[in-house]
Amino acid sequence: MERAEVFPPVAVIVLNWNGWQDTIECLETVARQDYPNFNVLVVDNGSDDDSVEKILAWANGEIEEIKTRFPHLVFPLIPKPLPIQIIKHIQEKPKKDNKFYLLPLKQNLGFARGMNIGMRFATTILKSEFVFLLNNDTVLERQTLRNLLAVFKINTQVAMAQPTIYYYNQPDRIANAGGQIFPWGQTKYYKTIGTQEIKKIEFINGCALCIPKTILEKYGYLSEKFFFGEEDFELSLRARKNKLNLVAVGNSRVFHKIAVSSDRKWQKDGRKVVIFALNRLIDMKDFYPLWKWQIWRFFSVFYFAFLLLFRYRIGFWKTYKLIRKIFIFSNRLNQLHKEDIEFILKGEN
Repeated sequence: MERAEVFPPVAVIVLNWNGWQDTIECLETVARQDYPNFNVLVVDNGSDDDSVEKILAWANGEIEEIKTRFPHLVFPLIPKPLPIQIIKHIQEKPKKDNKFYLLPLKQNLGFARGMNIGMRFATTILKSEFVFLLNNDTVLERQTLRNLLAVFKINTQVAMAQPTIYYYNQPDRIANAGGQIFPWGQTKYYKTIGTQEIKKIEFINGCALCIPKTILEKYGYLSEKFFFGEEDFELSLRARKNKLNLVAVGNSRVFHKIAVSSDRKWQKDGRKVVIFALNRLIDMKDFYPLWKWQIWRFFSVFYFAFLLLFRYRIGFWKTYKLIRKIFIFSNRLNQLHKEDIEFILKGEN
């Protein structure tokens, strides 16, 4: 018989924002992981729908109808009610033997800040030795967590690990197994990995990401300079700068609803290109000398103009206005918070 104390404690942290349907589908598969020593922390990022109430209703057994493409991973539903502790402040002590926690934030703080709050609670209060950051629009196989954590035992030099990410709607197709970072600031996803392979990577995907507490304490948490995206790219650059070993794990699988929020705010009419461009241009300031960054920025703008004109079919005049904003604000800003995005995109409907 396995003893739980042999396995280091892990906190699975799921960030929810107005997506309780996806979250409860995800939680059903998280709850039945066969790793014997883990907690689950749901951080609600200031949802303005009834997400908190719905997640609590699910834990109480009041929601049994869950739409899923993976009934073999979701059903039968785990027994309810589930004891779930609502965390009112991040210094609150956990109840004895409790496994599920819900931390409702008062406002949407963005992915990085929301996850950082969850990670600090997990490592300081729950005493977790590892954190597993997980998008709420994912589904896990039963062995996903166990196989992922095994890598840190196999190779003690591994600093961070990600599962292999498959498309939710095309479950036989790999979306990414990590990736490569090119010198000009772009990434290329790896689309192949052996079933038993532990693949060395340069870019690690924030959709599902496992980090030891010791790495967080030594190299820092997610960068909070960006409200919407970029945190995994910045983390990957920081890891490369510090020569950390990042891996993707072939037998640890996650199914992700890629682009599930593609029609949400800031994701229409080329606006997501503007945010992506500003994120990347601002991010690279910390990794290039200023003179080199200015040259790189100049040529990068042509690439973003190409995306707007030919991929997103934005008209010439609107493309010109968006590119002008990218050029001006990338030079002016050293961070891109929510209020910055709203100001830059004001009137871009």
